[in-house]
This record gives sequence, C-alpha cells and structure tokens, in this order.
Amino acid sequence: MKYFYRLGHIPELGKIEYKSVSESEIENSTTKWIITDNSVNTHKTGSLVFGGVVHHIWNQKTLNLKDFQKTLSNIIKESDGKYKKVGFAVLPKLRNNLLQQIKKAGAKKINIISRSEPNFGNWKGLKHWFITFSIDDKIYLGEITSFSNQEFWAKLDTKLPHLDMKRGIINLKLARSLNNLTKNKNVYDPFCGQGRLLISAMDIKTNYIASDIDEEVLPELQKNYEKAVQVWTNKWQYIEKNDDIKLATINSIEAIGAQQIDTLKNDNLKDFSIVTEGYLGKTFGKNPKLKEITEQWEKIKNIWINTIRKSEEVGIKEIVFCLPYYPSYRPPGSNKVEPLIPDFIQDLNEGTDYQYEKLGDETEYILYTRKDSRTGHLILKLTKR
Repeated sequence: MKYFYRLGHIPELGKIEYKSVSESEIENSTTKWIITDNSVNTHKTGSLVFGGVVHHIWNQKTLNLKDFQKTLSNIIKESDGKYKKVGFAVLPKLRNNLLQQIKKAGAKKINIISRSEPNFGNWKGLKHWFITFSIDDKIYLGEITSFSNQEFWAKLDTKLPHLDMKRGIINLKLARSLNNLTKNKNVYDPFCGQGRLLISAMDIKTNYIASDIDEEVLPELQKNYEKAVQVWTNKWQYIEKNDDIKLATINSIEAIGAQQIDTLKNDNLKDFSIVTEGYLGKTFGKNPKLKEITEQWEKIKNIWINTIRKSEEVGIKEIVFCLPYYPSYRPPGSNKVEPLIPDFIQDLNEGTDYQYEKLGDETEYILYTRKDSRTGHLILKLTKR
C-alpha cells in the first residue's frame, strides 16, 4: 500500500518531519507531495497538511474519464456503505458526469469542489474525501485519512494570555515540527520563554523540562500552558475523539541560563533531548545593519558553544535548535538580494562528539521563513556520535 502527504510552505521541513515521525524514507516527492510506504497521523505534525491512502495510479497519457469513474465507482460500491457521505477534489477533466456516477455507486451526500484540494473546513464537515494530483507523468487517486488541524494552532497562537513578540516568537506549527525532529518523548527547552515549544508538544511528548535566564517569563509560561490545556480540552478532542490522549507533564520549570544546565535540579537529563528555538538576538524581526547582525551573531555563537558543551557534560544525546538568518539581505553597493547565513555553524560542535544531521535536501540545515519576513529560523540538529 502507498500513502501520500501534502507538504506545507517549507517542503524540506515537511519531508524531514515525515522521516523522523515515521522512521522511514520517501519513495517520491515534489515541492507539494510525498509518496511513501508508511502512514503517519498528520494531526500529530506541524508541516504536513493532510495525507492518506493511494487507491490508484494512472499514466497521464493513458488516463481517460471512463476508466477513472469506473475505478472510483468500484471503490465506493465495495466499501459496504462507508462512503455514503463523500467529497471530491479532482482534476477538471475528470468531473464531467461525476455526480451521477457516484450516486449510482451508492453515495447519498456528495460534495464536489472546484478547488484542487479541500480545506480543513471541508474536512470537518465531511470526513471522506477523494483527491487527484500529479507527480511526473503519473496521476494519483488518493483518499484523505488525516488532516492537520493547523487552524487550531493558528487560533491558539492568538488566544494565549502572554504574546510578547520581543523574543521573535516562534509560531506553534513550526514549534510542533521542531518537537517532531526527535523521537524522544522527553524534551528540555533551555530557552523556554513563554512556553510555545512546550505548548506545541503537549499531545506528542510525555515529559517536559523548561528553563530560562529571564525568571519573569516563567509565570507567563505557566499561565500560557494552563490556557492552552483549557482550549485543547474544549476545542480539540472532538477532532480526535477516538484517541486516548494524555497531555505532557511539566517536570520542572527553573530560572537558569542555558549555559548553566548542569545545575538543573534533575538527575535524568541524559534521558531528555533539547528542542528549542534558542536565543535569536535583539535584531530578530528588524532590518539591522551588517555590523549589528555580526555583533548579535557573535553573542549567539558564544552562547551555543557553551550550551552544547554543557549538554555533552550532562549526557544529552540530541539538540534541535534554531539560529537567526536574514532571507532578503542586500549587501552594501549591490542590487542583489540573497540570504545571509551565519558563518559559524561548523564552530558550534567543534571539539565535541556531536555531529550535524542532514536536514535539508543538500545542507545540514533548513531555512524557515514566512512571507515578507525580514528574518527567519535556520533549523539544525546535533546528535551524539
């Protein structure tokens, strides 16, 4: 059996998140789709939009309307009434007379949309959706079986009582993806801020430790988490009502700097992985001059060199973290805009037993930014050799 997944706006992040969650490779991919041999629940991800089962594959040159509708009708007829209510998002050339054919096959409530894909609202109203899409010279017929509730995380982003943007706040969907880059269910965030990494992981991790050098943000983290649990209980469980979900436990929250993690009051840090946005500097979200950028980068470099060494001392095996980068930097005297990437990445793990995992298609990092953003997150992962 084959499975398909719709990638979000950073395809490389969706691919590596799928590989991490499924512990398997990808058979075929484009900037929008991946085809695989293993299934994952997209509800549990941050960068996979929806996914499901591949029912049939045609060659684009040989596919015809009659063959397509016959295949689809047979699927519905042989389902023992599963598709009484069903939706379709298929290529325009395949919609002709589709309504009549599906009714003959036994469906009662049918929704055929003109868009190429259903949205989450469509999915909430009608849980059985068939979709067609193309990769290379093939047309795929898929059935969506899970749909990431990105609407929930976007709304929760605005409902938290503390939303101070001065730290360059990470959005909850990206935070969720970062948490999925480790299989470890025990996570420690040494730059926790107001707790967005913790909140995003409340249904996918088990134990959480949080610390921050700024003790004033720790009560804000607690209130944010309490609000998130309340919103979850009221708004989320009806979507996954068949799941036995136990939310993450906060083991400890402490006011210490990341470079002092060896002083944490926890004897089991070796059982935890670090997942963090990290410190992004005072110029994050602004349009700084090169001198300001290099000054901030030097500070960030020193913080991470010390933090990585302390992590090794306490036995932490994985570190998922971010550095700030500038996606649309224009060098002085140039009209060309290009990404400005930190030049100290290879310095951070020097002299340690950590090595970078290859996250991108061609690099050890993934670049994440939103439309029109001046700054972005450069995502990295270190693992113990």
